[in-house]
Amino acid sequence: MDKDKEKVENDMQHPAPSIDTLEGGLSFKRAREKRGITRTEAAELSKDVSASYIFRIEEGSRKPSLSVVQKLADIYEVSTETLLGLAVAEDRCEERKGSLCVGYPSAERTYTYREYLELPGRWELIKGIPYKMRSPDMLHQRLTARICVAIGSYISAHLGNNKQEVFTAPYEVRLSKTGDLKHIDTVVQPDLSVVFYERFDEKVPRPPHLVVEVLSLDTVFKDRTTKLELYRKSGVHEYWIADPLNKTIDVYNFQAEGQEEKKFVSKEGILQSSYLADFKFPIHNFFD
Repeated sequence: MDKDKEKVENDMQHPAPSIDTLEGGLSFKRAREKRGITRTEAAELSKDVSASYIFRIEEGSRKPSLSVVQKLADIYEVSTETLLGLAVAEDRCEERKGSLCVGYPSAERTYTYREYLELPGRWELIKGIPYKMRSPDMLHQRLTARICVAIGSYISAHLGNNKQEVFTAPYEVRLSKTGDLKHIDTVVQPDLSVVFYERFDEKVPRPPHLVVEVLSLDTVFKDRTTKLELYRKSGVHEYWIADPLNKTIDVYNFQAEGQEEKKFVSKEGILQSSYLADFKFPIHNFFD
């Protein structure tokens, strides 16, 4: 194996096979076969991922890094979500309940909030499009818990008990174009939602003031693009994207005067919030 190929494969995570990696491997295999190429041909096109490694991804014994997922998605001419088994597909429907495909809703239409409630398992609904959610790993959960403790401690020390709430997933944030339950077309489950409503009413669809998403392999694209745009337009004041692998946090301030602010905080930096006044936290405490 040459040095470049060895470097790419050493950058990949090697967890034990699980239901998620086995199901995900089938999505990789389907995409490759639909493209009509062999593993050897895919490896040659990638230039730095071996055929044997592609085989291990497909059989579910290896979980690739985001860079490898993106590289193979480009080769197979599909989206990263399709490759990760998160995109819905009509031809995968084996059981129906009325017009609803149980397990994998159709990719050909949008869904109502009522239909979303009938989907089995965990899903998010963004502008009527369902996105399947998988169970997070230990690294993700550890970082989420540490950020939750830091924000909760700040609220207790500086803001008191004045309807300040911190919610963790799978708490649903429901959004509606008209602000009522009848027209909900978006339901997301942020890793952390911080709400400062004097009279918080769960029945009224409205966005949190601060949202935190912790990246996972199967959510990084959605968190950095789809949800970034969603939170920007829905009225969220501040959005944090925490990366447990690179040990960084991006802070987006959507309420800044003039152009929105984005701050990149590395492991040695201090996390500050424009929305949480005087909140300062060394982020190495989240990752060490």
